[in-house]
Amino acid sequence: MRLRDDVLGALGLFGTSPGDLDPADLSLGQALADVASVAIGQSKETADQRSVNEQLQNALDSRIVLEQAKGVLAQTGSLQMDEAFAALRRYFRDHGLGLTAVAEAVVVRRLPARQVLGQVEEAGGR
Repeated sequence: MRLRDDVLGALGLFGTSPGDLDPADLSLGQALADVASVAIGQSKETADQRSVNEQLQNALDSRIVLEQAKGVLAQTGSLQMDEAFAALRRYFRDHGLGLTAVAEAVVVRRLPARQVLGQVEEAGGR
C-alpha cells in the first residue's frame, strides 16, 4: 500500500482455493488498498495537524502566563518589564526549574513575587 511516495504497509488477499486471483478480484483488491491508503493518509494528516495545533496552543498558553508573571513582578518590585523578566529568568535558572513552571507559580501565588525579587536584590539588583 502506497500513498504518493510513502509506503504505508502491505495488504494480503486470500482466496478459498490455491492459485492466482482472477483479474476482477485483483482489481477490487487494488481499489480497496487504494481507498485504505487514502484513509490512512488522511488520518495521519489529521493527527499531525492536531499535534501542531496542540503545540501552538501550549506555546501561546506559556507566553500568556509568562507575560502575567512579568506583570506581577514588575508591579510588586516597581520594575520595568525587561527587569522583571531578568528576575524571573535568574530565579528559574538558579533553581533548575522550568520557566513556565516558575511563571505559573508566581501568577497563582504559590511562589511569592518577593521571593523571586529578593534573590535579585541579594545579587545586587534593586
